[in-house]
Amino acid sequence: MRPGGLKRQETDLINANALSLAALFLSSAALGGAAAGIEDISQLESLAPGFGNSPPAIGRNIDGGSVFTNFFRAYTDRQFFVLNSVQNKYETPGTKLVELDQLMWCADLSFTNFEDDDVDASGDASVPIMGFTGHCLWGTSITRSTFLESGAQMSTAALLSNEFNRDLSVSGVFVPQSNGFDVNWHINTDNMIWRMLDDGRSTGQLIGWEVHDEGDLNPNAASSSFSSVGRVQWISANETAALMDMDVTELTPEQFMPMYKKSMD
Repeated sequence: MRPGGLKRQETDLINANALSLAALFLSSAALGGAAAGIEDISQLESLAPGFGNSPPAIGRNIDGGSVFTNFFRAYTDRQFFVLNSVQNKYETPGTKLVELDQLMWCADLSFTNFEDDDVDASGDASVPIMGFTGHCLWGTSITRSTFLESGAQMSTAALLSNEFNRDLSVSGVFVPQSNGFDVNWHINTDNMIWRMLDDGRSTGQLIGWEVHDEGDLNPNAASSSFSSVGRVQWISANETAALMDMDVTELTPEQFMPMYKKSMD
């Protein structure tokens, strides 16, 4: 369903400082020494946003905002952009921890008919399925370590190409019990998966993984399984353009499709 049934909000919902590298969750200092400084469980509790508070009402996040903020923006813009900062731990013992910033541009979005009293599997029209599916492009213009040394299948040279060069698929659905959108990405040509709970804030948490592709002929196929954790930041087209050294006019839903098709060649 093409967006248009909801009134466009003009307020910029993205924190202007979202791209500050100093504020990234996965700074080298945080990775290397944070755990060593924790000596009491109360120190961990103090780091948890909203610790000790009552859970927010369904539809509201711990900051008091709407859990539908990012979904609404994607619905009205027909696209969205996220910057993921993650650490990957590969299966081979003793290999270097890989830290990576990755950009995802998602468009070609198809939304469920939640405005039309969508009926769920039980026939109950009072429970609309609020979700979407779509396609994404993946770019890794920022990387902090060499992948091949840790067993990855992708070379650092490929990661530094400063362009959207891999195609993904994405899906998301609002889960009232979780009070957020369960969002999942997977690379179409591999079995790499990332997952997050979107609660409407400009930043959130992310997990990911990859297992073996049996029969894969890549030299690193037997060492490329990994687990991943990190932070996801919802960013604007202007911020994405700055990171990828592109003009913002190139980052529209209309421009997305030719680039997506090219990535599949």
